[in-house]
Amino acid sequence: MSSDLVIGMMPKELGNPYFESCREGAREAAREREFTLLWDGPRQPDAAAQAGYVTRWVSEGVPVIAVSVEDRAGLSPVLKEARKRGVRVLTWDADAEPDARDFTVVPAAAEGIAQALAYEVGRTLGGHGEVAIITSTLNAPNQSAWLAQLRKRLASDFPDVEIVGVRTCNDLEARAHRETEGILKRRPQLGAIVGLCAPAVPGAARALKGARRRGVHLTGLS
Repeated sequence: MSSDLVIGMMPKELGNPYFESCREGAREAAREREFTLLWDGPRQPDAAAQAGYVTRWVSEGVPVIAVSVEDRAGLSPVLKEARKRGVRVLTWDADAEPDARDFTVVPAAAEGIAQALAYEVGRTLGGHGEVAIITSTLNAPNQSAWLAQLRKRLASDFPDVEIVGVRTCNDLEARAHRETEGILKRRPQLGAIVGLCAPAVPGAARALKGARRRGVHLTGLS
């Protein structure tokens, strides 16, 4: 691999522990394949800010851009324009529209994630009860796909399990903690919580510990 190659890689947000792990993997790949890695992005999930970074990289002549897409509709037009200018566009973790990128890498299919989470919720609740879900944002393509498939899977496999609330935490652990506290106060019969983003699980866990709600099961992706 030529040492002149430059790749701009963007997470949904900087500082998120999941994306920091991704950054270490990208750095290792850059050392092994001898390319220059530009790792940058917004401080919190923001499609408009991501678009700004893509536009800047294109103007600077970065030949390859890889993005974890926060909002498919918001970012795809900018990625399509980058491709028109000869930039190779990859998406990872969360995908854009198919014609907005050359290649995508996702950790798992939405159907597989939903199957695993639905099974765990159904198992822990004994097939009936209330579950609440904490996601990052409603626009994130991977989160929305996982949520849609989870709804579908629970309805088909565990019809007596009811989703009683979906809350967003904007990928912030502190907000996931606050949202969980609110859910616990409003739903005394709640039996389970699913965290769909990395910060949701530890945030919900802290809230459960503080509320001493030992009868509420917690699972998710983290």
